[in-house]
Amino acid sequence: MKCPDCGCEVYIKKHGRGIVKRKGKVIDVKDIEFIQCKKCGKYLNTEKIVDNLRILAEYMLQMEINERLEERKELTKCK
Repeated sequence: MKCPDCGCEVYIKKHGRGIVKRKGKVIDVKDIEFIQCKKCGKYLNTEKIVDNLRILAEYMLQMEINERLEERKELTKCK
């Protein structure tokens, strides 16, 4: 893969941990890998990774909401 700016080869660099938080609680922690140019140091897919973390956070929030709705339905059936 070539860098669109300088044309040299790019490599995958570990860039720390991606933390997804909601209401102060960590709901997911992942290693994030960015594709970075060896020569100019430009990150090539930063927006995609940030977008993926946002989608993951929204998905986990929706799953939690669905679980709470099911719990409420079960409680109302028991009464």
